[in-house]
Amino acid sequence: MRTLSLFKQHVSEQLCQFTGHSPDVFLPLLDYTKLSRGHLTLPIPKLPAHTPPFTAQELSEHLRPDDHIQGSYAAGGFLNIWFNKTNFISRVLSEILKEGENNGHSLSANTHSEDNGSHVETPQRRDRPKVLVEFSSPNIAIPFHAGHLRSTIIGNVLSNMLRSKGNDVVTINYLGDWGTQYG
Repeated sequence: MRTLSLFKQHVSEQLCQFTGHSPDVFLPLLDYTKLSRGHLTLPIPKLPAHTPPFTAQELSEHLRPDDHIQGSYAAGGFLNIWFNKTNFISRVLSEILKEGENNGHSLSANTHSEDNGSHVETPQRRDRPKVLVEFSSPNIAIPFHAGHLRSTIIGNVLSNMLRSKGNDVVTINYLGDWGTQYG
């Protein structure tokens, strides 16, 4: 389980201990907020109608600091929650080191996730979209400069993003303007 999902699940479970509801009530509503307000926010007015009315203040009083939660506070109709930064950062860095160069890539069309968080290869799908990324195209009539490098970097980033989404990507560096050189 990814670190953010783990922390959201933990917050939901703590709220469930007080309210008696399933984590499914709180999980979809926990969302990011401005960093000055906290790491997560829970909009109390969006709780389902069948949920007994709780104020943000009541929920904040029952959300206890621990390894995952640093604290919480009520702000109007919102419950704002701070993560334990040391634990959160430690877990994120461990994930990054564990995943290596695959970190940040979503599951592509030819992988699926196991319950233990590992990714398992499955046979290639033939219906993956094929994408052509053309980049650089320097004008050979002028000296090569940093502007040419910029478009090459952008093209490379785009092709990496498309590959990570499961596309079949073909890249080409097209050299244009082979005409007569004037000037």
